[in-house]
Amino acid sequence: MQPIQEKSSLPPYLNKSLEDLPGEQWDMIPDFGDSYMVSSLGRVKSLSRTLYFRNGRCRQQKEIILSAGLVKASNHFIGDYTTSLSVTLWWEGEKKTFSIRRLVYHCFVEPIDLFSYEFLILCKDGNGLNLHYENLEIATYHQKLKQTFQRHRSVSCFAWLDMKAIVQSDLEGVCGRSPNMIWKE
Repeated sequence: MQPIQEKSSLPPYLNKSLEDLPGEQWDMIPDFGDSYMVSSLGRVKSLSRTLYFRNGRCRQQKEIILSAGLVKASNHFIGDYTTSLSVTLWWEGEKKTFSIRRLVYHCFVEPIDLFSYEFLILCKDGNGLNLHYENLEIATYHQKLKQTFQRHRSVSCFAWLDMKAIVQSDLEGVCGRSPNMIWKE
């Protein structure tokens, strides 16, 4: 059995305390009425409100910090994975799952379309669990791929263009190209 950690030593996404963390700021998530807030550290709060059901019943919802879903994506090239955090919110009577980094970026950096994935939100330090608003940047898919190659987390399918052929000659000095390729040094 693992020892119980103090709440202050937990990473923000695991801390479910309603108390603000040091340096934490909160902002309403637009388009969700007065239902949800997101913090500058990546925590999502469901606010106290009355919920009305189709059958006519209602109940009082208490304010809570929502659990973040941990999403792991395998990287077969280097044998590890990347992580991201998501949260499920009610929107127009349906459950919708959102990337928490998109919510933080939208509320603390600059507004973006939460429902369009034309742009991605990346973590500058590569740690998908560090959702502090200063660690987030907007990028296109092309920029994300370029970053992936620069961090040696994948190889471009065009890497063969950076190869050179082995030049061979026979006993008469006739040169030919070998189909074998080697990487440039």
